[in-house]
Amino acid sequence: MSDDSRIAERFLALSRGIAAIVVTAGVFAIFGWTFNVDHLKSVVPGWVTMKPLTAACRIFCGVSLWLQARIGFESGSPGTPGAGRLAVAAEEAAPGGG
Repeated sequence: MSDDSRIAERFLALSRGIAAIVVTAGVFAIFGWTFNVDHLKSVVPGWVTMKPLTAACRIFCGVSLWLQARIGFESGSPGTPGAGRLAVAAEEAAPGGG
């Protein structure tokens, strides 16, 4: 495995980790608004709350990042065309996307 491949794999793991964190934060905020739990509405208790539309945008952006990383860098495989279309659709679905 070359140095470039190892670096690419590390960036792939980093982007997937960030995508998971972003989606998790969005899901927690949605649950917070749905069940009126103040601690889940903001990243840090006492800070400004994350609005539901912002949480939905985070979820869409995180899913898009995960899918784009999956189809773009996995050990030489071209990925699936359906995943690419879904990644673009998730990016476009977020308000202000595109």
